[in-house]
Amino acid sequence: MLSYIAPAAATVLFFWARDYLSLFWVAVGILLLSLLLQLTNSAWERRLAARQLVSSNALNTHISQMASAVAQMPSQTESERLGTLNELARYAVTALINVFHDAKDARAIAYALTPTSDRLEVFRYAGVRQPTGAFVNGDQGRGEKALEFLRSSPSSYLFIPDLKKEKPEDYGGSGRGYRTFISVRISSASEVHGMLTLDAADAGDLTEDDAHVVEMFANILAIAFAETMHPKYGQEPVRSVEWI
Repeated sequence: MLSYIAPAAATVLFFWARDYLSLFWVAVGILLLSLLLQLTNSAWERRLAARQLVSSNALNTHISQMASAVAQMPSQTESERLGTLNELARYAVTALINVFHDAKDARAIAYALTPTSDRLEVFRYAGVRQPTGAFVNGDQGRGEKALEFLRSSPSSYLFIPDLKKEKPEDYGGSGRGYRTFISVRISSASEVHGMLTLDAADAGDLTEDDAHVVEMFANILAIAFAETMHPKYGQEPVRSVEWI
């Protein structure tokens, strides 16, 4: 706004400067300030555009590489599919940290639902902070609420912009070290396989649009989980997942 106001103010001062010479230098100073603001704003917009382009290209690369790996799974053996699933989960959380590198202390966690469907175990994670631990059903707290979110939430994701202003009723994370988070259900058409989360230390570092980015990674992981747990072509289903 100052970049628009300053030229107008300088024009008025230049008019007055015909009678008051001292106002001439004030007007010059205001014009120089206006120029500096415009140059700074232009440079900042170019920087943002460049950063967005880099992030977009990186995201496309990550998604393409994961999709390519998933496409190989139907022809793999049981152990190979399990290995691919592990690597895809590791790649997904690392990719999210790279995509959201501007977010302070960003952390991504892939949780896998146990065969008994009563626990969400940490499958893979990336970031500076270690996960609090598993979500366990029947704990009357975070575990029960997380599993309820997976089973019955009408939305595939949950986004909380600021934990200090909004405490989600259907989810009970620990909130240790972060103020904003996105949780996305990892699910295929007929089955829930786990949950993918992204959190950051500062409110405002994540947005509603970011939830759709996390959702893309979760959808690819859902295909990989489904292919691993219920493979086709007459092969025996994988009975367990290597958690760590």
